[in-house]
Amino acid sequence: MILDYSQYNKYYGEDGIVNFEYVNNTLDKLKEIKGICPFCKEKIENSIYYKQNNKITWCSAVEYETVVQCTRCGWWEHSYTFSSDDIDEGLRATSTELTQAILRSYDIASKNVPIEVLNRYIAQNPEKIYGINDKKMEELVASVFKDFMDCEIKLVGKSHDGGKDLILLNGENQTFVQVKRRTQANKVEGVSCIRDLIGASIIGDAKACVFVTTANHFSKPAQDAAKKVVEKNILDSFELIDYQRFVDMLNLQRESYPKEWEGLLRIKDNENII
Repeated sequence: MILDYSQYNKYYGEDGIVNFEYVNNTLDKLKEIKGICPFCKEKIENSIYYKQNNKITWCSAVEYETVVQCTRCGWWEHSYTFSSDDIDEGLRATSTELTQAILRSYDIASKNVPIEVLNRYIAQNPEKIYGINDKKMEELVASVFKDFMDCEIKLVGKSHDGGKDLILLNGENQTFVQVKRRTQANKVEGVSCIRDLIGASIIGDAKACVFVTTANHFSKPAQDAAKKVVEKNILDSFELIDYQRFVDMLNLQRESYPKEWEGLLRIKDNENII
C-alpha cells in the first residue's frame, strides 16, 4: 500500500482582544487536534522543524512555527502562531494557522497513483517495482528521464507500439525507449526485445536507443547486439539500463524531492530546518 500525504487541510483559531474587543475563542478547539496523529491516535513528539521570531518591529509580538511528523506513518502537521501584546493599540491576542496532511492510499498496482507519489515510493522501496502497473512503469521512466535529459519526452507505448514506449526528442533527433517491467527479481533480459527495438529504430529513423528493464541484468547476446549496432554505425548509441542502474537513478532524485510543508513556512531565515 502506498501512502500519500502531499495534500492537506487548513484550520484557523484565535483568542484574545482585537480592536479593543474580545473575539470568539476558536483556539481551544484547535488545540484539541493539534499535534495528534489522526491515524495512529498518538501525540507526536517528533518535531522536525522549529523557528521563532521575537524581533517584530511594528508591534510587541512573537511568532513561531513548528512542523511535527509521525514516526510511525509519516503524517505531518505545520503550525504557525502569532501572539501579540500591544494593548495600547487594542491588540492582545493569539492566532494559530494549522495545516494537517490528508492521507491518500493507493494499491501498488493502481493505475491512479500520481506519478510523483509513485516516484518517491519506489525510490524508498525499490523492491516493490515488480508489482506496479505496466503503464505506470513507462510513466515512471519518463519522469526520471525528464530530470536527467534536456529533451521533450513523448509516451507512445500501446499494444502495437512496434518496440518503443517513449520517444526522446532533441531537435530533429529521436531516441526510442523500450520499457519492460518484469515481475521477478532474478529475470534476465534476453536479446529478442533488443532486436525489436533496433528494428523499430531503423524503421522510425531514430539514431539512438535506450532499453530500461526491471530485470536483474541483460544477457550476453543482448549486450552484444546493442554493442554491434553502434560499432557498425547503424545507431549512434544504445544504452542498456537494468534494475540496479534504474534504482540508482531514482536515488539521485531523492535529495531534490520537495517537502510539502516547506512551501508553508512563514518566518524568513529558515536555517533551522532539520
